[in-house]
Amino acid sequence: MKTTLFTAALLLATVLTGCNSKQTASEPQTEVAVTVTPIPDNAKPRLMPRDLFPAATDSLVAALGLESGVPSSVCAVLVEYQDSKLLFDSGNGIDDSRLMPTLDSLGIQPADIDYIFLTHLHGDHIGGLVRGDSAVFTNAPIYVAAKEHDAWKERSDNWQRVLAAYAGRVHFFAPGDTLPCSVQPIEAYGHTPGHTIYRIERNLIVGDLMHGVALQLGNPDVCARYDMNADSAIISRKAVLDLARRDSLTLYGMHFPEPYMLTFK
Repeated sequence: MKTTLFTAALLLATVLTGCNSKQTASEPQTEVAVTVTPIPDNAKPRLMPRDLFPAATDSLVAALGLESGVPSSVCAVLVEYQDSKLLFDSGNGIDDSRLMPTLDSLGIQPADIDYIFLTHLHGDHIGGLVRGDSAVFTNAPIYVAAKEHDAWKERSDNWQRVLAAYAGRVHFFAPGDTLPCSVQPIEAYGHTPGHTIYRIERNLIVGDLMHGVALQLGNPDVCARYDMNADSAIISRKAVLDLARRDSLTLYGMHFPEPYMLTFK
């Protein structure tokens, strides 16, 4: 698992310089400036309950001052890359969701989103994609790991609604595939069977790698109950944190508390 994760992250044969043009590995490879904007979906501050992390001892929780809960959030992430707008996950899509108001405040309409990338298919990551039976983002194709789709296609009514609303616009990929706009998928299985994080330049969109940063950053062996395969989730968490520290990357997580990012230097 760890070897495959690093292979997917580091050994791509080609790099995309734009969303529709390719640059071969023999040509000069320069970083492209990107703007990353985490968008908290929840209207109010959020705490994950302490009992969500059963492996965390009372003494550890007390030492970290987390007896009342672990600071968290529900987030989507907007990335502006050259002339394209990329959305990673979409939040819950419930009545007090801040996704649409935040995009509007940035001068971005749903039709302006060019690509959507999904870390996994839990409801708090795909709920904002549909309203009723209609697609919210009328122009964007969706990219999701084939392994994740296979795990949920018969189990999730929410995902079935998305598939119907975005018919003909849902694309499945495998680890190591090169996606539009230089987006590199990296398998980080464990939270769900096909949980995938994404690298774009020096940024990692890490989905549900951590549900409680204040607890799990220093204690990556601690899992949330939501992790479907705890052993794999721990391996993924450690590997991604090692990658971030080694390459001085910035992490954006869908349950990170404000400021919704971690920067390793």
